[in-house]
Amino acid sequence: MQPWRLWALAVESPIFAPIWGCELQASTVEMPLKAMRFVEEGVVTSFSQGIIHAGSMTHAQRLMIGVILAVSLMFSYKQDRSLNRIFGFLTIFVGLALIINFKRGSWICTVICLILFSARYINKRGWLLILLFFAIFLNVPIVKTRIFSLQQEFQEASGGRWLMWRKIAPAIIKDYPEGIGWHSLTNEWMKEIDYRVEPNRTHLHSNILQVLAETGWFGFIVYSIWMLRALVDAFGFRLFSFGSKEYEIAGGIFFSIFALLLNGIVEYNFGDSEIIMIYAFLIGIAASGFSSFIKAGKTSN
Repeated sequence: MQPWRLWALAVESPIFAPIWGCELQASTVEMPLKAMRFVEEGVVTSFSQGIIHAGSMTHAQRLMIGVILAVSLMFSYKQDRSLNRIFGFLTIFVGLALIINFKRGSWICTVICLILFSARYINKRGWLLILLFFAIFLNVPIVKTRIFSLQQEFQEASGGRWLMWRKIAPAIIKDYPEGIGWHSLTNEWMKEIDYRVEPNRTHLHSNILQVLAETGWFGFIVYSIWMLRALVDAFGFRLFSFGSKEYEIAGGIFFSIFALLLNGIVEYNFGDSEIIMIYAFLIGIAASGFSSFIKAGKTSN
């Protein structure tokens, strides 16, 4: 068995259901309970605020990958109506769990990747349904609150991303071009640069800036080559598998890696051990799949 074929074994085996069952449980059961507790403790004033406060970036990114991979399986089994429906329902359920995590970056990256991945299958009626969904979705009060609050991210006074990206990260990178060392950034250090930074934050909300600050320019170059190679392998897997039954799965792998890297522009997901495991899983499958099809091509020639 080729190593990358373990992907199909993993997602089609009985192990797959409980894994996503646990993830769905965390979003549909655990989050509302946390939200109620936050209201009781006075952390927030309403249940909707509690739901937003309870949202997990780790859960959201795992669900983002889950949606993309479920769609790839749905496309892969489009000739088998029963399996196609099963993966279609899985896409809906995981998508709903992603929505109620209320993480805007994961929403946006999922939408971008799904549109790029699915565009060739969508007819005019499909585009109209998508537009109708977004018209309804964007008018839900709690969603409107999350979308309009994006403007706060671009205000230095809020102490969030904009302040970190424009003031704190450049200062650190300028003073320490060789890097400050892995996991060395502290909230106290950031406050010395600008006191307005949000409390308890120990990263820069960006893979690019965090890697550059921690490992310096040399580490950043290594990281960039590594991630570029991952994308090349995933794209090669997709390209060389054209016409085979693995083509859609290869697409799911490529867009999953792309989604993580895209989200990593505004989130430090490379510092999350659970997300790193997903990176490793996807990058390994991409490299193995690409290599397998290259070898198969040479053998046939």
